[in-house]
Amino acid sequence: MVTLRKIGLLSIPLTFVLAGVGMIWLLRVENASGLFFDKLISNRSDWLGAHVILLLSTVFLLPAAISIRLTLQHRIVGKIATGLVVVIALTSVLLAGQYAIDFVMPLLADAGGEAIQVHGMLYNTPLIDTLFYKLPNMVFLALFLLTCSLFWKKNMPNKITIVLLINWLLVLIGNLIDPLFQRIAIAFLAFSFVPFVYFIWKHDRQVVG
Repeated sequence: MVTLRKIGLLSIPLTFVLAGVGMIWLLRVENASGLFFDKLISNRSDWLGAHVILLLSTVFLLPAAISIRLTLQHRIVGKIATGLVVVIALTSVLLAGQYAIDFVMPLLADAGGEAIQVHGMLYNTPLIDTLFYKLPNMVFLALFLLTCSLFWKKNMPNKITIVLLINWLLVLIGNLIDPLFQRIAIAFLAFSFVPFVYFIWKHDRQVVG
């Protein structure tokens, strides 16, 4: 029987694999030749397809974060983790808003002229830029810190957390050296979380049994 707890656990690898695949797909548009709106017109299906997957990844963000938080029993670390879940909840809404804005971009590209100027004005507005393009980056930082908190999961083997943190390190390194490397590392976080999900799943079955 599928329970909310199991859905939450399954959300952990799903949110990372969808985020990684969506961002890798988006590279087809980013690496295409021409100006931004020219890229959108010639690669419309890639742009929209990638954003559909990225939007789906945000659906699983909060259940994944809550599921990780529920595994922690340490009082102080648990409070910190709860704060991180709140940050993830708020910023995931902003991230979804970013993707919603991006869905309109191909229509602006088709309209051209003043529509493109309006986009430029919106994009360069500090409030919109901060809310929908800068603050959402905190999602991955909060998820990284939430992963670090798993070291206080006393009955879980440390090697599970170490593998996760190594993968997160690769994500951070990728952010500095190569976008493709970083996005592949994000997708691989899904596989790095599988031992954790299996451990918690098995532990829950033993408790129920």
